[in-house]
Amino acid sequence: MPNGEVRMSQRQKRTHDYRLLNDPWADKDKTGAMTDTTSSKMVNMTSTERVYAASSEPSIAPDNPRTLHEARESPDWPDWETAVQAKLDQLQKMGTWELVDPPEGRTPITNKWVLTKKYDKDGNLQKYKARLVTHGYSQQPGMDYNDTFSPVVCLETI
Repeated sequence: MPNGEVRMSQRQKRTHDYRLLNDPWADKDKTGAMTDTTSSKMVNMTSTERVYAASSEPSIAPDNPRTLHEARESPDWPDWETAVQAKLDQLQKMGTWELVDPPEGRTPITNKWVLTKKYDKDGNLQKYKARLVTHGYSQQPGMDYNDTFSPVVCLETI
């Protein structure tokens, strides 16, 4: 700039509440102003509390069974059973685990099935998905495992 003038922006400055930028519960009313509902409560939650709140929100996954017992009692049980068996077959085929007796005085690590219905972008049911997950927080290095692995993406997933 000539004569040492400083160039200033003519745009109006806006301030952002950065605590709400990635808030999936940010609600706006008809005027565009933030409402004092869920989003204001989420600001004060820890990340663990947010994950729990999201996973227990009934409107997110209202018809996904939370346990295998619930799936067995649902009318969709044949589809869930097929998904569970497909996952077990896949794990067996990949040699994911080796069945051994637990060391003396040790209890095997517990697990649970996570059952999810997958939908396409139009909201049509695509498939029933089953995942077997362990309660890894009870593991002890050297006793329950010796190696750790990083999850990888299959080309088909992309």
